[in-house]
Amino acid sequence: MNTVDKQIEIYDELLEIAARKKTAVIENNLESLSEITALENTLLGKCSRLDKQRETLFADIAFVLNRKNETITLSKLVELIKGQPEEQRLISIRNRAMDSLNRLKKINELNKILIETALEHIDYSMNILRSTLNPQPYYCDLAGNEINLPGKMFFDAKQ
Repeated sequence: MNTVDKQIEIYDELLEIAARKKTAVIENNLESLSEITALENTLLGKCSRLDKQRETLFADIAFVLNRKNETITLSKLVELIKGQPEEQRLISIRNRAMDSLNRLKKINELNKILIETALEHIDYSMNILRSTLNPQPYYCDLAGNEINLPGKMFFDAKQ
């Protein structure tokens, strides 16, 4: 329970960071985004270590109960300790973990959409810049001779 509690604390920190990341993406603050990403990676490393520790503990529990490792989850543990004094604490931990993970998933999906939109905007802007720097596309016939087409074209790439 202590290991999962620590993981939930990290999830909550990741939620705060994800909210800051959303603001940084919206404001196009690359410096802040870089700092947030570094902090996020540090927390994910800590979470990974705790996850391995939790998996080891679950494997030990599975061994003691003579069950397969894959069958032991927080929900299964709640069923196994029905009526025990720790049952309510474990239910609370499971619910908090699920809530934090669901909220984290939603904000990360939103951040993903924001980042993809920002990248599309950058790509669009780059296409505009390229077309204004070289307003007339360069075309050649099969013999390699330049072909001048009348009129100024704004876009040369299919979007």
